[in-house]
This record gives sequence, C-alpha cells and structure tokens, in this order.
Amino acid sequence: MSGKSVNRTHPDYTIYIEKCRALHRKYQPLIEAEEARQKAAVPNWRTCLDALETIERRRLEVQHNTELKKLQQEYAYLFTEEEP
Repeated sequence: MSGKSVNRTHPDYTIYIEKCRALHRKYQPLIEAEEARQKAAVPNWRTCLDALETIERRRLEVQHNTELKKLQQEYAYLFTEEEP
C-alpha cells in the first residue's frame, strides 16, 4: 500500500502542524455543540444515528475539510510519495 510520507524535519513542518491544530480547535467545538444539540433533540439518539447527521454538522465538516485541503496544498512540498 503506497501513500505519502511527511518530512518532519523540515522547518515548516511545525508551522503546518500548528495550523492543522488551530483548524481542529476552530471546528471541533462547533461540531460537538451541534452534536450535543441533536442528542438533546433526539432522546433515543443511539438508535437514531442518522438524525445526528444534520445539515449544520455536515456543513461544518465540509468547511473544515475544505480548509484542511487548502492547508495541505499550501504545504504540499512537505509530503512525498512513499516507495511501494
């Protein structure tokens, strides 16, 4: 299985990781709050998992993933293809 490896010794790696963490800190509380709101609205949420996939939660996840992809593209030079 091939994938990409990251150059952890590059000086920009720490900047990249901090930006990833900041992105996570920005969206995770919003996603968790939306999930908590849905759990409160759906008493038997464990059997209604589809109800937890709200439009708002999905929108937040898409925004997070879009910003993460932009960040990955910005720092693409840190990643190299692994040899099979």
